[in-house]
Amino acid sequence: MDFTHDIDQKVAQMLASGTDPGPAVGAVTVEGAGAYRLHQNAVITAHPVAGVHEVHGPIMERYVTRMGGPAGRLGYPTSDVTAAAPGAFSRFELPGSYLAWHPVYGVHVVQGPIGDHYALVLGGPAGPWGCPLSDEHPTGSAGRSCSFAAGRLDWTPAGGVTQVSWPGAVIPAGGDWPGTSMDDRMRYAMTQLVERYGFPANGAAGVVGNLWAESAIIPNRLQGSLPSTPMRAKDFAGVVRTFTAAEVMNRANPHGPAAPGVGLAQWTSAARRSGLFTHAYIGTTLRENVLFSMDAEIDYLVTELRHNYPKVRTVVTDPSTTVDAASDEVVYDFEVPGAILSGASKRPRTDPQVQAVFQARRPHSRHARASY
Repeated sequence: MDFTHDIDQKVAQMLASGTDPGPAVGAVTVEGAGAYRLHQNAVITAHPVAGVHEVHGPIMERYVTRMGGPAGRLGYPTSDVTAAAPGAFSRFELPGSYLAWHPVYGVHVVQGPIGDHYALVLGGPAGPWGCPLSDEHPTGSAGRSCSFAAGRLDWTPAGGVTQVSWPGAVIPAGGDWPGTSMDDRMRYAMTQLVERYGFPANGAAGVVGNLWAESAIIPNRLQGSLPSTPMRAKDFAGVVRTFTAAEVMNRANPHGPAAPGVGLAQWTSAARRSGLFTHAYIGTTLRENVLFSMDAEIDYLVTELRHNYPKVRTVVTDPSTTVDAASDEVVYDFEVPGAILSGASKRPRTDPQVQAVFQARRPHSRHARASY
């Protein structure tokens, strides 16, 4: 079936309404039962069931560049980009799926039963719950959650969708991360780095494999704790106890945690640790509550790479970098565990002790790549 005429008509409609998709940058491409054509400023799609639609702006960037467009998991759009002040959204073939954009919160994915409840009961992005603050994410052994401007939607197989509203700040991507499987934690972190921040999959895997080695990808993990009890560790007096988030942030002697390492990357130095708790994410500084936000900690890590570790960032964002090379670079120049140090200096990469660290971490990074 030739969709060229339908796509050309859609372009004409866009131009007539004042939206310029720009010149075509490729031919009409068949994908499954439909077809699409990329333009400079939009992608125009045509499908016998989903219809003829356009996607542009930040939603297009995530949909086409980072999620594979019609060939990706969302499938074809079932709506044009639709304004929902102060943002916009599109709906897709995947049941319950939205891509919603907000000028502060960015672009997020909502899907499945949570997406259906969000659309049918709460009115979607134009309704009282506003735009999503996080992608839908795993929580616990079988649940899913998504954070919104007005609260959180939780889903479990037994209980369906539950609305959780509360006053004050919503914690993006907060949930029961210790109760989530290793593969789900890896997959979520990979998805954020690839689909939100534009990392190539191999580079993202090098980062995520190291996060697994550091914290088991649990955002509230303290140095010396177990993954199942991430906030239980020794205080300055050597007593093992469970700390509050405020005690972790302030880390006062004698009642704070004795070891400084905290969070996904086990941030340890005073400056990097302080930066975690003062980091502004989607317009809000979460302070101690950053310990419960997977999204905010990943954003802090990406910000560190951008501003303070340009060499590491160059390696992990290079599409030609292998998983092993990305893994080695992150552990050697970003994490810098004690095992690769000799006094205050790093051992050379060829040192057997450094090579042993590389060999220990590479399998985690390969697993992260496979999970995605």
